[in-house]
Amino acid sequence: MIDRRPLLRAIFDAAVAAAHPDVVLAAHLRPPPEGRVICLAAGKAAAAMAAAAERHYLDELGLEPSRLSGIATTRHGHGVPTRRIKVI
Repeated sequence: MIDRRPLLRAIFDAAVAAAHPDVVLAAHLRPPPEGRVICLAAGKAAAAMAAAAERHYLDELGLEPSRLSGIATTRHGHGVPTRRIKVI
C-alpha cells in the first residue's frame, strides 16, 4: 500500500501557505487616508495580519510610522513581532 500521508501533508501545507496574511492581505487593504490608519484584528491570525498590514503600509507604501496604530488580540503563542500595532 502506498503511503499517501506525505502527499496529503504537502497539499495541506500549500493550502495553509497560500492563505497566509503575507500572501493575501495586501490586495484587500485600502489606500491610506489623509489622516491616521488604525488597524484592529482579532483571532488566531490577528498578529500575522497586523504584521502584514504594517509591512504593506510602512514598507511598501512608505506611510509615516506615526500615522499607523492599532491593536491585535490573539491566542497565547500566536503572537509575532510588530512595530506599531500592539499585539495582546
